[in-house]
Amino acid sequence: MTNQTINTGGSTLSQIGLINALFIDQATNSIYLSDTGPYCPPTYCYYYAMNNYRIQLWSLVPGTIAGTTVAGIGAYGAPGLYNAIATSYGLYVDSSGTLFVSDYGNHLVTKWIRNSVSGILVAGTGISGSNLTHLSGPRGVWVDGNGDNVSRCSGRCVS
Repeated sequence: MTNQTINTGGSTLSQIGLINALFIDQATNSIYLSDTGPYCPPTYCYYYAMNNYRIQLWSLVPGTIAGTTVAGIGAYGAPGLYNAIATSYGLYVDSSGTLFVSDYGNHLVTKWIRNSVSGILVAGTGISGSNLTHLSGPRGVWVDGNGDNVSRCSGRCVS
């Protein structure tokens, strides 16, 4: 990436902040980042801009000056609105390019099929809790080869 605003954070497609979580997809030579503050990531990444409520894809190709929003609408997400993200600390991308997002603020995990405008609920209800259907602040997400979801949570996990 070149010509992007470095170490400033911000809401434009060319601004990046602090990396909070990282997923490397060797098959597509891309990096997915959960971004929350004022530092610049590597050259190709998906990242979550905490105060911008979106996940972006950045290319490894030299000269790239802006990212592409691939999840989130840029507004704070509320439970039941799967096109918006509250706070994400974990991302995962499977072999088909489907993006999984742990939404800490909404206590759920969504998946975003490539080029979709909304996520699909895969875990949690949007309400923090300790029973089998609830998550409590998921901080990560991992999906095995069978498509089974495992979330890293604050105090409780599901699979």
